[in-house]
Amino acid sequence: MGTLLFCALALASGAFWQWQARAAQHLDVGSGNDEGYFAVVHDREQSSATPDGTIRWTQAQTEARLWSPPIGSTAQLIIDIFSPQEQQTLEIRSGLARATMQLHYGLHRYAVVLPVASGADLELVFATTTSKFGDDPRQLGVALDRISIVTLGGPTPWSLLGELARPPLLPLALGLLMFTLALGGAARWLSLATTLGVALLLAVCAIWQPMVQLQLALACAVAVAILALTAIAFRLLPRTCLPRTDQSARRWIFVAWAVAIAAAYTPVVSSDGIGYYVYLRSLVIDGDLQFANDYAIPSFLRAPVIGSITPTGYEENPFAVGSAILWSPLFLIAHGLILVGRSFGLPWAADGAGTPYVAITLLGSALAGLATMLICYRICRRFVGAPAAALAAITLLTGTNLLYYAARDPSFSHAFAAAAVALFVLLWLRLDAAPSGRGWAALGIAAGLVALIYWVGAFVLLLPACTAARELVFALRQQGTARWRQLRALGAGTLGAAALALLVFSPQLLAWFILFGSPLTVPQGSGFISPRFFHGLDVLFSPLHGLLPWTPAMLVGMAGIALLARHGRWQFACLTTCMLIYLCYNASIPDWHGSGAFGMRRLSLLAPWIALGLALLYDWLRRWGALLPLGLAALTSAWMLLVVVRYDLYLLDHAPYSLMELPTLVFYLGRTSLPLEGIVAWLSSGYLWNRLVYSSTAGIIELAAVLVLAALGSWALLRQAG
Repeated sequence: MGTLLFCALALASGAFWQWQARAAQHLDVGSGNDEGYFAVVHDREQSSATPDGTIRWTQAQTEARLWSPPIGSTAQLIIDIFSPQEQQTLEIRSGLARATMQLHYGLHRYAVVLPVASGADLELVFATTTSKFGDDPRQLGVALDRISIVTLGGPTPWSLLGELARPPLLPLALGLLMFTLALGGAARWLSLATTLGVALLLAVCAIWQPMVQLQLALACAVAVAILALTAIAFRLLPRTCLPRTDQSARRWIFVAWAVAIAAAYTPVVSSDGIGYYVYLRSLVIDGDLQFANDYAIPSFLRAPVIGSITPTGYEENPFAVGSAILWSPLFLIAHGLILVGRSFGLPWAADGAGTPYVAITLLGSALAGLATMLICYRICRRFVGAPAAALAAITLLTGTNLLYYAARDPSFSHAFAAAAVALFVLLWLRLDAAPSGRGWAALGIAAGLVALIYWVGAFVLLLPACTAARELVFALRQQGTARWRQLRALGAGTLGAAALALLVFSPQLLAWFILFGSPLTVPQGSGFISPRFFHGLDVLFSPLHGLLPWTPAMLVGMAGIALLARHGRWQFACLTTCMLIYLCYNASIPDWHGSGAFGMRRLSLLAPWIALGLALLYDWLRRWGALLPLGLAALTSAWMLLVVVRYDLYLLDHAPYSLMELPTLVFYLGRTSLPLEGIVAWLSSGYLWNRLVYSSTAGIIELAAVLVLAALGSWALLRQAG
């Protein structure tokens, strides 16, 4: 009975809190907190004409979207407006209702009675005449300084009841929170205390930051819904379906990969990915390495600014050649399919750049994502059981930028690089446990592959260097023939590994020799790295692609590596040192944030570290409750996926300078931080959806080829993993 009463109290208090938040909304226009509230409006700017010094100029028709006032209430819209001229007319439209005001010159406060609230978001249109002033090239309407909504009168029982089913759904979220905790096996006192704590936290935040209280309530509701769905799914799934064996774990990994790729795969060659792709296209289609015509292909998006001519007369290409080599089998299959299709009259161009080429070729990056998951699973299984290892491998895809570079922007090399580094780490762990000539040879091949795909990945050579140093010390401590036998074995192993690494890396040396006239070069130029550029905290926490705001699972996984010390101090010391060195390297380059790409893209090479840290953390959390690791995985993955939606729909600016200026609070609790309504639009932009809905005969054949190759490739990887 007490629990029911507390549930009723939670619903009532949540409804009242939500009503109050709607009844008094305040928007400081021109500050970072107005992110997502406006469309068709000029940028923020400073002004001495307003008390807070920030404004936004409207255009001829500027749109604003606010939370709705309480249902059935009468509310006033209060606006502080600076008009640059006397008797300027401003029309405010909300649905069918219109209000026209005559403005006075300067900054004044105006009030308009809003129509009775219906429950939908309040969408306003500000329409006015525009003018040009001085040398400013813009057409300016009026300058908005503050917008407020003030409800006339207090709540009624009916209006409070109406809040139960209205976004942001705080009342139901508080009740659902108690249900979820009970479903997870929490004691009654813990359920009550947690719900009360969340309510008190929201009350404090409402006082501290009234601007974002409704967004905070929505974040709370979404988080609780994710946890509730996770708990319900865990309870409903038969225990035989859970990944308790390696075979069932691989099935879960494959299903997660297949669903994610089907939803997210959007094959397009863009930005830096053009530099990786044109090696392949130019060699196969043009028979040369002259890239000027390749960079100019219209279907290649956001071509990188390169343009320099090398000493040997070639168009510069500073990108690695490894991805093109790994894509080449699929590219050749696509080329053969297109030639056959053209003979049957299909409208395909054998130009190396059309959709069939790109969709089939970049499938290699998607398969690299699956390979990364499977290899990281095997790494994790050396330390934890199948459930934690499988969940870590799945989170690696759904909670880090691996998904983006395997599916959304697969022309980049990061998916291949993550797989190669993961393979290297797995082989190093085996070698470190039992050194052998075969182990050194395999590690040398993997090292060459890492450098061939993304030469900065050579940082992983620190791991075998540590092993070699340890083996050297051990050999020197031996006596007589045992010492020389071990020294010869170590020398042969390391020299053989170096020779094999150089052999695998030789295509890059050849490409550099052709393009730059030397087999060894630094394509990015000198001064690429310097301690004066160090941005360690920004790499972790900045809205400009920082790990915590963009991909929190990556930061959680890196922190979880600390638990490795309980399993082996030597491996912990080697892996942690290597990870920290690479983090410091990335924090010390001018382009530490990766420019306009998604998230900290270069840190995708830390996939095995992240997966292992997540697995160790999940294994530790399972001791406190089976649902804790699932809840953490679900929350971090959901947040990252919503950030992907924001990024792809341009609800987040892609320009680094704009993200750098974005307030941290706004990144987490801005008006568009949880774009639930944009998920459908994002899904409908994917390759699979568009081919199924809008395809011609040629498109269906192309899709069938992609699906068959995806099935064959994933089958081969799963078989190899088994």
